[in-house]
Amino acid sequence: MGQKWTRRTGDGRGGGVPALVARRCRDRANHLHTTAFMGLPTKEWKARGAFSEVDSGGNPEAKVRKHVPVVTVEGSKAKIAVNHGMAPDHWIQAVWIEADGKPVAEHVFAPTDMPEVELDIPTDATEITAFSMCNLHDVYTSPATPIGARDVRLIAFGSCRKQSLPAPIWDAVLSLRPDAWLWTGDAVYPRGNASPEELRGAYRKVAADDSRVRSAVRVYDGVYDDHDFGLNDAGSAFVGREASRQAFLDEIVRAPAGSVRRTQPGGLYGSRTLGRPPRQVKLIMLDTRFSRDDHAIPSVGGLSWLPKPGYAAAAVRLASAAFGIGSAHDGDVLGSEQWSWLRTELTNSSAAVHIIVSSIQPLPAKEQAAVRIPQQQKLNARTSQSHSARRLALGPLCHPCGLHHRLRIGSARRPSAGPDTDRDSVAPYSPPPPPPPSHQVLTTSPVVESWGHFPASRRRLLELLREARPAGALLVSGDVHYAEMLGAAAAPAGILEFTSSGLNRSCGSKGGLPRLLCQIFLRIWHAHRQPHDGVSGPAGAATPLGGASVELNFGSIGIDWPATDGQGLDRSGGSLIIQAHGVDGTPLLRHQLPLGLGGQLEAQRWQAALDMPTIFDEALWLRGPVVSGILLVAAAFCILCGCLRRRHRAPPTKVRDKAA
Repeated sequence: MGQKWTRRTGDGRGGGVPALVARRCRDRANHLHTTAFMGLPTKEWKARGAFSEVDSGGNPEAKVRKHVPVVTVEGSKAKIAVNHGMAPDHWIQAVWIEADGKPVAEHVFAPTDMPEVELDIPTDATEITAFSMCNLHDVYTSPATPIGARDVRLIAFGSCRKQSLPAPIWDAVLSLRPDAWLWTGDAVYPRGNASPEELRGAYRKVAADDSRVRSAVRVYDGVYDDHDFGLNDAGSAFVGREASRQAFLDEIVRAPAGSVRRTQPGGLYGSRTLGRPPRQVKLIMLDTRFSRDDHAIPSVGGLSWLPKPGYAAAAVRLASAAFGIGSAHDGDVLGSEQWSWLRTELTNSSAAVHIIVSSIQPLPAKEQAAVRIPQQQKLNARTSQSHSARRLALGPLCHPCGLHHRLRIGSARRPSAGPDTDRDSVAPYSPPPPPPPSHQVLTTSPVVESWGHFPASRRRLLELLREARPAGALLVSGDVHYAEMLGAAAAPAGILEFTSSGLNRSCGSKGGLPRLLCQIFLRIWHAHRQPHDGVSGPAGAATPLGGASVELNFGSIGIDWPATDGQGLDRSGGSLIIQAHGVDGTPLLRHQLPLGLGGQLEAQRWQAALDMPTIFDEALWLRGPVVSGILLVAAAFCILCGCLRRRHRAPPTKVRDKAA
């Protein structure tokens, strides 16, 4: 008759069942009281026990075989199928899986369902066992299925997907077989000030793509930005913010109904830890919309009556940075609850890699007041070199109008104190005095929406990173419609932030004026940019803008883990391979970040970020051109008014003497 079946009982009697098996049977019955199986006949199960291919008790083989669940592991999913008919009086009520002896996922069937389902496997699971419950014939278990140790090898991310446009880039994403996909904002573009129904409708239009990617990765998560938040440039004042949070968690993250991310104060921020020690990767996702204050000059990007509100908002940001408006702005980005949570996540983490997701660019943030003469001289020299480079980058774009003669900063930058060598000796920075007439984190471009317009919050973030010294930390961001490597030349390993934006909507894909303006702005503001390192080909071969690309793109972070020495991780090796890919998967940008730098070098990385120039420093040279432009427009307006006035003035009446 083939394999012998023996019975597994829930009370420890019969069939020579080990005490451990009996205890597990009792535990499983108790687990049902705290999971989705509430309401199922748990007492009946305790009495009857469980049958399996390993332990059974004299039942006919055919009866057992049709109840035993069949497990097929595919990536991060376990497909559970039971070869059992389904009828109103006899059906499989439920299936569930245990990972390393702990219940982790379950599914309840109706008599009209097919007894097949895919359940998620935890990333650190080493063994899974499936169970099925028949409404008439006991509980049955599959043999244990070993899950090999699965280190995280690749994380992909991206932003800015317009739901009305095709997205062929997903084929390239899936060809890399990533372990996780992270949204860094703008997963959809509903109309401005979208209602919850319109927002969910936009998500439904791309549900097929989302399901395709979700089924191929272990983790499908991320954060929203302004457009999938519901309103361009919106923050805490947006009335639909709570509905937007629930929509994103429902449609993108598929968070459980009881997830803390649904109800916690401050937004949908959260974290995930993937892999097993010592090769763990921690994903920290920041909500930069839910609690964010207004800009120093409130954004006009959400005013739908403007013909081009996005361009108008960029112009206001540029002008405000040029005149130092907002350089002392104390507006917050995260909110007190999220700041407290973030400090805990960074301080208490033992992960080897930390990926910190911000929908807007955070860097740079050099705002300290302490100045030392030698440092000041070095900064002046660096300033001169920066503007020489800017003149060379602009070339003929500026020469015809003589603009290159005005590409200079009118005041010296203020460096901070050098990096500390002992964590306990790191002195807190006091808030700087207002500088004289000074979402990406590190960008020096005043045009885009970034943490740079919230200098107090940006400084607080970088000081927290310097103090906590998380291992292998990298900021990732979106929003700007191009890809970019950001960092500081003085930082160990250089790169600190990686931006990928433009899955099917980038400033280069639009052509015409948007592409031209995008390239001009990228050439002007480049002090924060890290060059393409040429690991996969000639340096800059596909990147005429250096460490930036305006083509459609997505980002990937590959993890080259160091070899183990038999006792744990060899911290002297390994690296993050950071790449931006085009529609066909070809690398557009590439950079490496060494792992295992140690606490002192990690602190120096973020100190270098604090020493970088700010958007106010980099926009100061615009004051002259802006004032000149305003005066020119005013003069032209006065001349035009004078001409119109003369044209419409009535001619003098001539009085002719009549002959008497």
